[in-house]
Parts: sequence; C-alpha cells; structure tokens
Amino acid sequence: MMLGLLVAATAAAAAAALTLRSGDATLGIEPATLALALSIDGTQWLAGAAFARAGGARLAPAAGLLPHAPPARTSGADVLGAWSGYNFSWTASKNASAPTWLTSVRAYVSGGRIVFRQEFPVGAERLTSRGGGELSTSAARDSSTGWPALFTPQGSNLGLGMVEYVGSSAGDMTSFSSKFPDGMAKPQAKNKGSGGPATGCVVIVPRPKGEAGAAAPLSHTLVFSQLHQFFGAALDVQNISAPWDSAGVVAAAYTGVAPGIDRVPAGWASESVLVLVSNADQQTEAMFGMPAGGVNHAVQRWGDTLLSYHGGKQRSAVGSSDADRASLRAKYFG
Repeated sequence: MMLGLLVAATAAAAAAALTLRSGDATLGIEPATLALALSIDGTQWLAGAAFARAGGARLAPAAGLLPHAPPARTSGADVLGAWSGYNFSWTASKNASAPTWLTSVRAYVSGGRIVFRQEFPVGAERLTSRGGGELSTSAARDSSTGWPALFTPQGSNLGLGMVEYVGSSAGDMTSFSSKFPDGMAKPQAKNKGSGGPATGCVVIVPRPKGEAGAAAPLSHTLVFSQLHQFFGAALDVQNISAPWDSAGVVAAAYTGVAPGIDRVPAGWASESVLVLVSNADQQTEAMFGMPAGGVNHAVQRWGDTLLSYHGGKQRSAVGSSDADRASLRAKYFG
C-alpha cells in the first residue's frame, strides 16, 4: 500500500506559530498544519507546508493525518554543529496508540542551515485510514510526499529566481529561471531540467534590480536539496491543490518520497537541507579567481555541508599557483 497521507488540519483554532533561527534565516511553523514561513533578514522569501500525492496532491491544511502529540522542543549537536528544533507526530485516527508519520525540523546555531526530516515508523501501509486497498501500479508511481514543500507567498513581490543543477553530465546540467519554483518545471535556459531524482540542488535568489554577478553578489543566496536518501527521495516540483490560491493550485518545490516509489519500508527516513549564505559572513578568499559571494560560494557552502554530514573532505579546487591549478586540471579532467 502506498501513501494516502496528508498532513493535517483540525477544526480547532490554529496554535501559535513556533520559531527557529539560523544565521539570517528565521522559520515560522504553525504546529497544527505544518504551514511554514521562511524569512531572510526580516523579509519573507517563502511559504511552505507538507503534502502527499497519490494521483492528486493537496497542501495542508486538509483532511488527513491528525496530530498524535503536542510538538516537542528538541536540541542537540551533530557533525554540523549545535542545533535546536521541534518534533511533530501524526496519526490516522484519534485512538491510535502510536504515530504513523514523524516530521521534524532542526536549525543550526551557526552556518544558516535548516534541516527537515520525515520518518515512516510503520512504513507506508498504515499512513492513513482512508482507502485501504493496494494502489495500482500507475497510481503508486504517482505517489510522493513533500516535507517541506516551498512556494512563493501570496501577494509577494520579491521576485525569486533560481538556478537548478540537474542531470549527470557536467556539460549539460544547469538551467535557470526568473520565477521560482515554476521555473523548475519550465526553465528558460537551453539546458532544460524539470526537477526529480536527478536534481542535485536548486539555488534561490531574489531577481536583482540592477547589475549582479560575481562582481556584485546579492546579499543572500539560498540553496535547497536532499541531505541524504538521494535515490529514494527527490527534489522536485509539483502543482499542488491549494484552497487559498485563486487558481486552486500552486507550484511547490519539495523534497520527500520520490515519484515512482511503490512502497516505503518501516523506519525509512529522509532529510533535506536549506543552506543560506549571506555576504556578511562570506569567506574572503577568491574561488576560481572570482570574488567571494553569490551563487558560487553558496553552492560551495552547500557542498561543504553535504561533505561534512557524510564524513567527506573537500578537495581543494584552487591551488596556490597557476602550476598547481594546471596540475589539478590535468589530474581530474584528463
């Protein structure tokens, strides 16, 4: 059986939003629905929520899973540093003795990093009290979950653009668009990508009003990707049902169970990460001869985050001389 899940809203009044902060990023979370508000340096960039898709998708709030227990404040430390966060648990019925879906978020004290986690304690078979039968193969391939699903807030005039890294060829892997997250499905670049399991990350930045680039980097750059489970989970974009949207749907970039997964085993978990780089905390050394800041260093910081999490080590890309750089090119690029 596959995911009939949807995070949940109750008929009760919404609880007060919870708040987490990492660097210049502030995340507001509405605990009864998992509605999100991500602000950068005091300006809201993105809204968010959770969703499930099995032939159709809806953002919370909607009928589906119910809160199993009140949110729990958590804190700790791992290879990425000290963090604080919240755990949320969900069940398909009021009388359930154990949760069927766990979601959590942790914000690291330094580094502008926020990690989202979803876990399936009993697998996908018991996620919901609805349906009750095996989904057909075609329906199962249409199933996925999103935590978080990120989209542009209603009425926002910030104008977020994006750069998407997708595919397996270094020569044909980048697309861009002036509209996030819609551009992930309809990029304006020649090398078109469309999200999915082959997407490495998406870089999100406000569209510049004037000149921008390495010589004049934007104040903040955000990178969004899976943190692990790169084959069972995906960074993708979906048109999700959203009752508050005048058109009835909203495009949302999400991380979670990848389309095409027929069954989720008990105990399976997936994590994704937001990495924010601000000019104020940029490293000062040049990278590939370009000034610090902007997309280049944001992606480098994101790469450092993934390497640290998985116990890897950054191989120096820039030598101390032209001869060192030529040697590196010869060694790694033939």
